[in-house]
Amino acid sequence: VAGDFTFTTLAPPDTTPPVISVVASTSITSTSATISWTTNELSDTQVEYGPTTGYGSSSTLDTAPVTSHTVALSGLTANSLYHYRVKSRDAAGNLQTSGDFTVTTLDGTTVGTEPWGHFLNHHSLRG
Repeated sequence: VAGDFTFTTLAPPDTTPPVISVVASTSITSTSATISWTTNELSDTQVEYGPTTGYGSSSTLDTAPVTSHTVALSGLTANSLYHYRVKSRDAAGNLQTSGDFTVTTLDGTTVGTEPWGHFLNHHSLRG
């Protein structure tokens, strides 16, 4: 006896990690920096950083699924080079890790980020 049967095929599993782009360091001070990047799909947020490409420190994993990622690093040493890489994992568990980037903290004497800041730090003003 033949009958009609209905079946549904499942979508193939997601095995593709997020694509990381537009990695940047901003708001750099003598003791902090903000690291940001974007992904092409919702994913979590974490940064590994340290004085070498061995890194050694990680930001707290932010599990909120986003495509625009921002991490504020604090407690950094003034006038120091830091290596960092960003990491994002999608809902299916696919992890993407960026290549290596660097940021140098300020020397702690900069007045501001405007062009006059450096001048004001090294020249006295007479009224």
